[in-house]
Amino acid sequence: MTFSCCEVARAAGLKLGKKVGQEVSYTCPNHDDRHPSLEINPSKDCWLCGPCGTKGNAWELAAFIAGADPNDKHTVTKWLRDRGLLNGNDSSKQIAATYDYRDEKGTLLYQTVGYEPKDFRQRRPDGNGDWIRNLEGVRLVPYRLPEWKDRPNVYIAEGEKDADRPRDLGLPATCNPMGAGEWREEYDRCFTGKKAVILPNNDEAGEKHARDVARHLFPVAEATRSSDCPICRPKGM
Repeated sequence: MTFSCCEVARAAGLKLGKKVGQEVSYTCPNHDDRHPSLEINPSKDCWLCGPCGTKGNAWELAAFIAGADPNDKHTVTKWLRDRGLLNGNDSSKQIAATYDYRDEKGTLLYQTVGYEPKDFRQRRPDGNGDWIRNLEGVRLVPYRLPEWKDRPNVYIAEGEKDADRPRDLGLPATCNPMGAGEWREEYDRCFTGKKAVILPNNDEAGEKHARDVARHLFPVAEATRSSDCPICRPKGM
């Protein structure tokens, strides 16, 4: 699922109560709560209604709030979609990989999340052990910045998976978030004085992205492009 229990609770407009240990409480829409009685564990992404003992995952929480059977996919999907938690076939997507983006001190700023069927999105921590599925107000930085910020050389790939390949060989490597065509001027200063080797994907979008990165880095770094690189992905992979 691409949504969490806390996101379901917020989308339903449930009133937030106290946080005790790992549990966050919300008012239960199915009971006359004087005190919030629906408890969510963000780290385990599960919930429990104190008065009636109903519990489950995020999908089952949506069904519980909507007053529907969890097996009634049409009703639950509509409830989620009407509240912006689903688009198209999101309910069929499963998380395949997560990639952390951290600042110079190692503080987690946000993640890129890879899904199956193939899709990529970003999310940021909400401070309570859960995630917010946007990057509003977040400082964007290159991938694995703390690992290579003090290194003289760095390899720049097109995506996180591509950057992890040279890193697995002991080479400092990075990429920008959100893939080809999304390089931003604020990333340039992170490469000041470095020797940067650009590793394009072997397709038209990769070539264009490599040229764009080189244009950005030319004033601040020694940037070269590697067109014959065994760790670059062929087109279609």
